[in-house]
Amino acid sequence: MKKKNLVVFIIILTLINLKSMAQDITQFEKEIQGNTLQLVVKRKAETTVFETQLLSKEKGTLVLNKFESNSYLLSDKNKYQFFNIIDFSVKGHFLYVFYNDFGKIFMDRYALDDKSPSAQKRFLIGNYKIISYENGGDMESYCQTKWIDDKLYFYIDAKQAYGGRLNGLFVFEEPQKNIKKISFSQPSKTIAGNGFFHSLNIEDSGGKVQKELLGLLVKHNITNANSFSFLGYLEHPLSYHAFNKYKVRDVENLYLFYKTGAAGVKVIRYDNNENLWLLAEVKEEEIPN
Repeated sequence: MKKKNLVVFIIILTLINLKSMAQDITQFEKEIQGNTLQLVVKRKAETTVFETQLLSKEKGTLVLNKFESNSYLLSDKNKYQFFNIIDFSVKGHFLYVFYNDFGKIFMDRYALDDKSPSAQKRFLIGNYKIISYENGGDMESYCQTKWIDDKLYFYIDAKQAYGGRLNGLFVFEEPQKNIKKISFSQPSKTIAGNGFFHSLNIEDSGGKVQKELLGLLVKHNITNANSFSFLGYLEHPLSYHAFNKYKVRDVENLYLFYKTGAAGVKVIRYDNNENLWLLAEVKEEEIPN
């Protein structure tokens, strides 16, 4: 009788284990403007399947993308992070999804038509070196986005704890359909700021930021006061979320966007730790795709 009970117990444990192994894992989920995007991970024998799904009340679950891998790097759920969605954005009838694929960072663009998303186009952002989970540790990927007219500005920071890293400011131009990396030369001049960004809610204080920025640019003969507009800002995504929670900004670089007259969008850096405006030449370099 004891032997029979032991066999039954082993069978039950096996079934529970199999059920646990077969369970799908939602690795990423976020809702923007009524669009919910999620990355669901499924394990089938030695194959790991990643499905990018768009959830719609009218159309149900739509599979946008499916990635399958037999890599040993994905041998258990702690390692699924080697392939992940970083973030996404929606504008008009288009969906823009940022991925980290084993250190390869790219953006997929989908057209949201009446039937289902279509016309996927992939844009490379960059690469960084990764090593095994045992030697390199966890993967971390963060992104913050800002639409200005037909340009999608975004700051990305993707890294492995003891591996490589890719971070910086980029812009995607919808009409030209290309991505450019934005870089800054060594500052030609540094100007002391008043330190108010440490505790300032920039999103709710656009007028205050515009007055401060315009005064700075006029004083140093960078622009005049005609038709000046402060357009928004970007910072490290972790700092952005931390400020919303603790109301204190702990980040080095703030990127502030503005426009004067008919000129294009311009960006200026502010060192929040040192309370300095950094005046420098801004360069945009197109990333080959």
